Formats: sequence, C-alpha cells, structure tokens
Amino acid sequence: MRQGSANVYGCEVGDAVVVQWDERYATHILYNKGPYLHFLHADSISSLGLRNAIEPFLARVVQREFCLVRKVIITMKFLFIIKRLTLHFYIQEENRYNLPKGTNFYRVKVERIAPSS
Repeated sequence: MRQGSANVYGCEVGDAVVVQWDERYATHILYNKGPYLHFLHADSISSLGLRNAIEPFLARVVQREFCLVRKVIITMKFLFIIKRLTLHFYIQEENRYNLPKGTNFYRVKVERIAPSS
C-alpha cells in the first residue's frame, strides 16, 4: 500500500481506512469493498467526538472485533384508525444497526490520521 492511501479491500489492525457516515445504518462505517460491513465502534465515535454526517476522514485501525447478530428486539407497533374501527399491527425486528439475525459484521476502533502538510 502506498503512503497516504487507504485499504478499501481489507481491514486489518494497522491499516489506513476511510471512515464515513452512512445514512442507511445511521452510524459511521469504514468504506470497504469486502464482504462484511465494518461499523465504527462506539468508543471511537465518542473519543473522536464525531457527529452525524461528518465529512469522510482517514484513520488507522487499532482494534477490530468480529460480531454476529444473535438476537433481535421485537417491537410490536399498532396503528388505530378510529373512523373505520380497524386495528393494524406489525412486528419489527430491531438491533443497533438494524441488521437481520445471523448477519456477520465487524466493530472497529480507529484513531484519526493527521493530514500531512
């Protein structure tokens, strides 16, 4: 890998990566063309002081953790329509990233790489 470039095909400890906001998952992810999603760990979001919709930035991977969605929270939502006296409800499975049960992904801790002058 060239100096100053990011690895978009993998994510190993020590790799330079691009971190970006993803509206679909409502969190920061690592730009990666591999088979797994790479979510930025909550500790890194906090320590970097990140907010929603921040510009992408270069970071170095310091830790990664392989995860599997094992459980989901089932939420029952009700919709009442008074005039027609009908009751509709649906069940929604939820977890932190809104991923289906059985999905594999990584949670990754990073540190920001200072831009070179």
